[in-house]
Order: sequence, then C-alpha cells, then structure tokens
Amino acid sequence: MVRLEKIEGQYFYEYMEMIKEWRESNTGLTPDILEMPCDNIEEYKKIIETAQNTEKGLHEDRDWYMNAYYFLAINDQNKLIGAGEIRCNLTQLGKDTLGNIAYGVRPSERQKGYGKVIANMLVAKCKELGMEEIVACHYIENEASRKVLESVGAIPTGVLQSEYSGKKIKRYIIK
Repeated sequence: MVRLEKIEGQYFYEYMEMIKEWRESNTGLTPDILEMPCDNIEEYKKIIETAQNTEKGLHEDRDWYMNAYYFLAINDQNKLIGAGEIRCNLTQLGKDTLGNIAYGVRPSERQKGYGKVIANMLVAKCKELGMEEIVACHYIENEASRKVLESVGAIPTGVLQSEYSGKKIKRYIIK
C-alpha cells in the first residue's frame, strides 16, 4: 500500500536517504523540487517552504503554471519510494511541455509497479481538485513513463519540441 503525503518536517531523515540514493544513481530527479539542495535540516526546511509557497502560487515558474502541490510517496514501512507533483492552471507552455502531473520513483524501488500506483494516485487527486482533463508529458526517450502513462489511461496527443530543453516531448490527455 502506498500513500501520498505533503512534504513535511517529520520525513527529514527518510528524505535525505532517498535523495542520496537518487543522486548516487545519476538518474534524473523528478519532480523538480527534488533537485533543490538538501544536505542539512535548514535546506530541508527551505524545501518545505518552497512546496508551501508553490501551493499558494508564489514561485518562479508562473510561465508554466499558477500553483502546484508536492507529495511524497510512502509505503507501509514508512519508506519514501518516490515523489509526485500536481500542477494547476497550466499556461499554454505548461500544457505543451510539463503537464499537470509529474512523478518519480527512487532507483531501488523501480520496476515494482510504483510508478503506475503513484500516477494513478496523482490522477485521482487531480480529479478531486476538479480537473476534467489532465495533461501528462514525458521526454520521448523515457520508455518507462510511456508505459506508466498508457497504463493509467493516458491518450497520446502528439510530440512537441521543448523550447526549454530542446528535447522532444510526448504529450497525453487523461480524462
């Protein structure tokens, strides 16, 4: 069983362990809040503050979306297995390149079905927030995300070139 919880102070040590593993794997950190420095409790508090501010619409990415919610994915043993993000009120740029949902699974927990579980939970939360159409995107080379998104009912709508990264992005709609 997996649950989603907002990033809070009680998960400092577990968060540090997850981030250390992720960084040592040299794989991408998703969602983007995981890229923030986190080598001590003060930096972790800054991550919490950033998450809270982003929820209120106080952030630097307003060219893409108005506000966002960040979550930690936690299993029954209280191990952090990944993280997720829901972006609300996307701009056209956000619809084309980011989408409403982002998720990541820590390296040691991949290939266990957690990506699909987290994606399904994020889609359910989007619907709770009143979203009737959910946009999801991934870099074209990310085969794992393609499989996850299609398994949760995402319908491909096309491929775009990101002005930000220069990479090709596959876009989906989930209803």
